[in-house]
Amino acid sequence: MHGSVFGGSNENDGPVVNITMKGGTVEGDVYGGSNYTGVVAGPVIVQMDGGTIEGSLYGGGNGTGGETNITEDVTVTVNGGSIGDAVYGCNNVSGSPKKTVTVTVNGSDPTTVAGGGAKTYAINGVYGGGNQAAYNPTTDTNGYPKVIVNGCETSIKDVYGGGNAAPVPQTDVTINGGDIDRVFAGGNGESGTPANVGYNNKNEPTTANSYGNGTASALIHGGTINQVFGGSNAHGVIRGAMTVHVESDGTCPMQIGEVYGGGNMADSKVGSVEVVCTGGGLIDYVYGGANQANVTGDIELDITGGRIEHVFGGNNTSGTVSGTITVNVDWDESSCTSNYLGYVYGAGNQATYTHPTGKPDYPEVNIKNGTVTYDVFGAGYGNLSDPTKGVVTGNPQVNVGGLDSNTKRATVGRNVFGGGSSAAVTGNPQVFIKKRAKVLGNVYGGGNQGAVTGNTKVIVNGEATID
Repeated sequence: MHGSVFGGSNENDGPVVNITMKGGTVEGDVYGGSNYTGVVAGPVIVQMDGGTIEGSLYGGGNGTGGETNITEDVTVTVNGGSIGDAVYGCNNVSGSPKKTVTVTVNGSDPTTVAGGGAKTYAINGVYGGGNQAAYNPTTDTNGYPKVIVNGCETSIKDVYGGGNAAPVPQTDVTINGGDIDRVFAGGNGESGTPANVGYNNKNEPTTANSYGNGTASALIHGGTINQVFGGSNAHGVIRGAMTVHVESDGTCPMQIGEVYGGGNMADSKVGSVEVVCTGGGLIDYVYGGANQANVTGDIELDITGGRIEHVFGGNNTSGTVSGTITVNVDWDESSCTSNYLGYVYGAGNQATYTHPTGKPDYPEVNIKNGTVTYDVFGAGYGNLSDPTKGVVTGNPQVNVGGLDSNTKRATVGRNVFGGGSSAAVTGNPQVFIKKRAKVLGNVYGGGNQGAVTGNTKVIVNGEATID
């Protein structure tokens, strides 16, 4: 088919819509709603079982001539096939569903891999919100987009809880499996127009434009995922709490490259990262902050289990953290028995960190219960060829052990450093090895090939063990 498919009308109001695509090719777009104008006075159900859509699949309407609203719930389900652009739960240009929007992707065509390893995904993007059209439900309590991805082989490049260049009142993303490049609890905003969450406008937010509860959440149960973000991609403010919760349910294997509490390039407030259990899978990097964006507020990163190679309290490559940073490792073996932790850093990976005014004794790293197989650093990771990378201005503090429980012990398999790795510290690092702590290597007040401008302090409790 050369054009587009509309479940609604061109310029008139219409009743209930039910679309099922079983195969074939649509060269344009598929819409659950109307084209130019027109209200759908009932629920909209759009289902794709196979075939190819070269454009996008919308649960809502187009709205090029005015608002194409939908009065009842919108349900979009993809069970197979490929989509060249994206799946949107809401509208394209204008208009909005007025009740709940649910986008569920149960399957797709497989991911193809080129000779050099580059992947081509069956679905380019999935959005809970709209493309350019704001999601404006009639009620804040049940009017928000839900995105659910099932199936261990489901192939999607990017998943967004929010919109592309459009606001939503809140988000709710659940990933049970799939082969996915990036997952965002927030929106995109790569075009320059913000994809706000909790602010109903396309410009910079104001209190007068707030709606919904403004929260953004991503729940990861399984899947092969390159990056997971609690925030947005390029541009967009999230008004409420941002949460990433990682807990394997065993249905699909879990393998994750990077997990961030914040956004990619979009500035945000502090997000919460909770890693409970990854099953037999591994997370390569966990960051309390963002990839390359600013983060406002105090970071508290709690690691209670899972298999993680590197933990950083701060940002990855760039951006600032305006508050304090605290990293806590306190394994809960009752929730996860397959735990592993390679390295812990209090600050960033190449990104610098400066303590907030009046609070100099940060970053803070607390190894309370569990085993760090290799090294613990109070500061960040830098670059010997560029001394500006990973610099910490503050008094990093590392605490190992200290709990009274006879069933808990903090173990470091190699070395403990108050400073950074190939990264300088301007300040006074402090290391405290407390009771029920065991360090199998050495304890250093300073860093590993990282200069310290200041004084170092190391205190070892009589009940601790250093082999």
